[in-house]
This record gives sequence, structure tokens and C-alpha cells, in this order.
Amino acid sequence: MKKIILLSFLMLVSAEAYGRQYTVHEGETLFRIAENELGKSSRWKEIADLNRISEPYVIKTGQLLILPDNDSKRSNVSGVVNLETDSSYAREITSIYSNVNVPQDKVKTNTVASIDSVPYVPQDEMQTTAVSISELLKPSYDGYAPQELSELNLEKAVQIALNNAPEVRAALANIESVKGYVGQAWSTALPQINATADIKRNETYRSYSIFSTDASTVRSAGVTVTQPIWSFGRISHSLEAARQEEAAALTQLADAKLNLRFRVESSFLKYLLAKEKLEVAKEAYLVAERLLKRAKVREAVGAGTRFDVTRSEAEDASASARLVAARAELDVSREELTSAMGFSSSTWIEPQGNILIDFSNLLPVSAQSAEKIAEEERPDLITLRHKIKSSEELISYERSKSYPSIDAIGNFNYSYSDFSFENSGSSNFYTGHENVTGFAGVTVSIPIFDGFRARETVRSRRAATDALKAQYDRSKLDAIKEVRRIYMALSAALSAIAARKEGVRSAGEALQMAEVSFEAGRATSLDVIQASLALTDARISEAEVEYQFRLGLAQLVKASGTDFVLKGGKTE
Repeated sequence: MKKIILLSFLMLVSAEAYGRQYTVHEGETLFRIAENELGKSSRWKEIADLNRISEPYVIKTGQLLILPDNDSKRSNVSGVVNLETDSSYAREITSIYSNVNVPQDKVKTNTVASIDSVPYVPQDEMQTTAVSISELLKPSYDGYAPQELSELNLEKAVQIALNNAPEVRAALANIESVKGYVGQAWSTALPQINATADIKRNETYRSYSIFSTDASTVRSAGVTVTQPIWSFGRISHSLEAARQEEAAALTQLADAKLNLRFRVESSFLKYLLAKEKLEVAKEAYLVAERLLKRAKVREAVGAGTRFDVTRSEAEDASASARLVAARAELDVSREELTSAMGFSSSTWIEPQGNILIDFSNLLPVSAQSAEKIAEEERPDLITLRHKIKSSEELISYERSKSYPSIDAIGNFNYSYSDFSFENSGSSNFYTGHENVTGFAGVTVSIPIFDGFRARETVRSRRAATDALKAQYDRSKLDAIKEVRRIYMALSAALSAIAARKEGVRSAGEALQMAEVSFEAGRATSLDVIQASLALTDARISEAEVEYQFRLGLAQLVKASGTDFVLKGGKTE
């Protein structure tokens, strides 16, 4: 009877709302704490103002901070515990033991704090920190506006990567190199013009009778023009081979962009998965803290056992460790995405989005249609087709060397020569004349014997072409197999999504019932722990299967070479 009266009284007792205390980990900044703990990096200024931290906003490892409440409408009524998340499974459960007056040596509150309990760091002490350290802690944006990288969606991340990644720059440089080969091949069809100029002077000295000198000077200049008329396809085959190589280089650029897009998209999805896992770990940690607090209160009033407290403490420690691991996984995935976009590790990015989305508008075309699209649109297959054509043109080019070539030649030459005779330093006579010559004609070059060089070159080119054709056949088979494998994985993931969602719903209800039963004394802490772990596993499984489905869609786009597979097929 006394117990019932006590419980009825405790339900009427209220207490003040409390904030959440946070311990700074090594390497963390206000910017990163706001992103990880509050879900929005722009709230770092709120943390700074709440904890009296001013410029250069330096925080120390182990420093205690008060974090602002995520929910601005949080109830001030004691006993209402909010999971502080936007998840659809968040709920409020009323505790009837939340305000029991128990001895402080038995109840250790690790989440209740006030602003006055936070150690205050004097301003002069913070200002003694080296300015260079504070500069290092500031996020870098690699020349982009902070908002561009702090509100980063998938399409923006891909676009930035395409403008910044080294592999795209390398593909563009390769295109310029191949364009030079096209220009070289085209130049052989144009006239070749050569100019010459010459000056010759001869002097003869005689001293057998009277000192005299004979001198002659010849000055000449000329221009020769050669125009190919017919080479039996030598020029045209060379030019077409170069053009096919240029087309292959362009498709290699498309392939580089396609691979880069997949790398960025897979890293982006991995970050969203890590972000969802962090949210799940946060909620599991809040459940563990709440369970530990209630277990201690129940033990203090004689309604629980020490074993429940010990078990709750172990679960609280495990939940804390899982939360730390989830944060580390998020940081690693951010680094991978930063590298995929072509940035250094010091560049701060903040991807936006959710791994859990509506897939109704992302369903691909049929497997048969995807296979046909892959054969037509995959850049690596298109590249091989261009290389095969280029190799066939080179075979014809080598054959044409065995046939005669006809060139038109024109020449114009002007020369002027003079002769002088000097006797004892005086000129006796001087003569000179001009000469202008020119001709135009046709030359025919007929190869007779080259030591079988042309024949062996053709043989080598034909073997290289056969090798390219075999490589193309194997690549086409691999492409079809890859598309089919992805479709099987997508089918399995799509079937599992509905089951995972139902599992999350059931696990959420089970945890809610376990907590209510524990409050009423009809369940142990183990029941709550098991229900909490089941919900955690269910939510992680749901996130992972949706991650696998979205990753499969990205793999399908890469395997088929185009996003036509997600848009109802290729349109004419």
C-alpha cells in the first residue's frame, strides 16, 4: 500500500529540463561537433555562444561542452524522454521513477548538467594558443565557396569531381595528343613548299708576272612545290586511321567520366550509410543511458536489483563504443569521398541526403533491354570498335605502299653570276649575267623491291586486328554477364527492402513494450537491452539493403554505359 502511494506521489513531481553534456574528443572542432551531434554544421556558433567560447574558437581535448537541444519544443515536464531524432520510430515514454529523491552516492547522473557546471576557460588562456594552430583547424574549401561544399548533393559532387579529378584531365590531354596525329595525317595531302638560296664566290690569284686577281660570284634562289596527286589510298587510309583513334580517345574520356561518376556515387552512398549508422548508434546510446538511469533509480527505491544496474552499465559502455566506431566510420567515408572528388584530405565537405529514399522512380528497364543498351553504349566497347576500324585502315595503308605514287612538281630558280679581273689593284673589266629557269612536271615513284618489308608489316597489322576483335568479343560477353549479375543483386535487394522495413517496425514496437514493461517491473534490463539491440540491427539492416539497392543502380549505369537504363530505355 505504501509503495502504491509513493508511486502515485512520484508521478506528480516535476523537475527542470536539462541540457546534454559532451566531452571533446581528440582532433574535433566546433564545426565537426555540430555536424555529428546536432546534424547541422551551421549550428557551431550556437555551441560557441552557449559555452562562452570566442575567437579563435579553439577547444581542447577533454573539455566539457553543453550542446543545445535538437528539439526547440522539448517538454519541460520531468519524466518525458525524447530520443532527439527525426526518425519515425522516435517516441516519448513517461517514467514514473524519474524524480525519486535518492542518495547521490548511489545515483550518478552523467547526462544532467547546467551551464554553471561547465569549466570556464579564461579568454587570455585561450588567446595564448598559437594562431597557426587555429588556422590549421579552420576548414579548407579548395577555392570553392563554403556553401558549395557544405550543402553537397550527389549531382553537385559529381559535377565538381568532373571539373577537378586528375583522370579527366589526363583523358583530355590524350585527346589533344591524338588530334595531333590527325593533323599529321592530313598534312600529307597538302602541297609541300621548299625554298632555297645560295651565294658562291671564287677568287684566283696570279703572281707569276703581274699581280692580278680573277673573281667570280654566283647568287641563286629558288622555290620547289610538290603536290601529291595519287597514292593508291595511302593518304586516305592514314587519315581515316587517325580519325578512328581520335574517336576512340573521345570514348575513353566518356569512360573516364563514367568510372569517376561511379566512384563518387559509391563513396557518396557509403557516406550516407555511415551517417544513418551514426544516427542509429546515437539513438541506441540514448536508450542505454536512459535504461541505466532507470535501473539505478529502481535499485535505489528497492524495485530493482544490482544485477540490472551492472548489466545496464555494460550495455551503456558498449553503446558508447559503438557510437565512437560509427563516428570513425563516418570520418573515413568522408575522406574517401573527398579523395574521389579530387580534393586533398584537408578539404571540408558536408554531403546532404538520406540513404532511405523512395525507389519508385528509379526502377530500371528489363534485363534484355539493359543488355542491348550495354552493347551499344558502353564506352569500352565503343573504344574497341574504333580501334578495330583504325587497325583495319592501317592494314590498307601498309598495302598501299607497294603501289606507285604520282606527284606533281613545280620549280622556279633565279641566279645571277658576275666575273671581274683586277691587275695591280685596278679593275680591268667586269662581266655578269642573269639566269632564270623553271619547270613543271609529274613524277612517278614505283617501288620494285623493299625486302618484303611491306608484306611483313601487313601480316603484323592483321594479327593485331584479330587480337582486338577477340578482345571485343570477350568484353561484350563480360558486359552482358555483369548486367545480369547486377540485375540478380537488384532483385534480391528489392525483395529484402519490404521485409527489412517490417522488421524495423516490429523491433520498434518490441522496444517500446519492453521499456514500458521494465518501468512497471514486469521485465528485466536484459529484455530492454535485447529489444534495443534488435532495433539497432533491424535499422542497420534496412539501411544496408537500401544502400545495396542504390549501389546496384549505380553499378547498372556503369555496366550499361548510360543512365538510359533508369529512364525507360534509349530514345531515338
